[in-house]
Amino acid sequence: MAQTSSSSSVLRIGSRGSPLALVQAREVLRQFADACGLAAEQIEIKIIRTTGDAIVDRPLAEAGGKGLFTKEIEAALAKGPHRGPKPAAEAPAEDDTVVEEEAA
Repeated sequence: MAQTSSSSSVLRIGSRGSPLALVQAREVLRQFADACGLAAEQIEIKIIRTTGDAIVDRPLAEAGGKGLFTKEIEAALAKGPHRGPKPAAEAPAEDDTVVEEEAA
């Protein structure tokens, strides 16, 4: 399963690079491949480093708390027709935005 850019990728999944996020992204990849009849190699996992990932010197609450793991992923999603798994624990409670994939 690819984690780097490939010209043969049909679909790109954005994910944080944490072990849990990558397990979730690989499961999404598997399900998309099965549902769409694609080879797993045609789906790319693009690791997106977030503000929350970069903060290691203080509690996240001191850095603002909300959206630290989602704003970069949401910005990447806004740039094109991509999907990104977003665990409920990382989503701001007041945010119920759904990002739809654009038709090719």
